[in-house]
Amino acid sequence: MLNWILLPLVIIVGVSLWFYKYLLPVITKRKAQAILYNIIFPNGSDQKKDVMKRFHEFTKHRFSDEQILDYFIKIKGLQSMNVCNTTNFWIRKYLLSPTEIKLNYFEQVKFYELFMNYPGKSSNRTLQNSFTNVDEAGENGSEITITKPTNRRISV
Repeated sequence: MLNWILLPLVIIVGVSLWFYKYLLPVITKRKAQAILYNIIFPNGSDQKKDVMKRFHEFTKHRFSDEQILDYFIKIKGLQSMNVCNTTNFWIRKYLLSPTEIKLNYFEQVKFYELFMNYPGKSSNRTLQNSFTNVDEAGENGSEITITKPTNRRISV
C-alpha cells in the first residue's frame, strides 16, 4: 500500500524538478526575448545586425549570434528595468537569470562602450520604463502596452 503512495509522489516530484530545471528556462527565454526584442531593437534587424557586427569585432567571433543577443538583451534590459513598477513575470525571470557567456575585462570595456552609445542618435525612442506593465496581448506578440511610472512621493 505504501508503494502505491510513494511511487506517484516520487514521479510527480521528479517531473516537477525536470520541468523547473530544464523546460521553464526555455519557455522563459522564448517569451521574454519575443517581448524585449521589439523594445530594445525598435528599428528592427538593422540595429540588431549593427550590434552583432560590432560585438563580433571585439570578441573575434568567439560567441554565436544567439549568445550575443542573449547577453545584450539581458544587460540592456536590466539597465532599463524599473524596480518600482510591476514587470511581466517572464521578463523579470529572464533578466534575473545569469547570462550564457562571460566576457574578459577588455571585452567588457568594449561592450560597455557599445552599450552606453546604444541606441544611436537616429533613434528617438527611450528604453527607460519601456517594458513595464506588459499586457497579455504583448505576451502573444501582437501588441505591447507601454505605461509610464507615476512619480509618487511618500511623506512620513
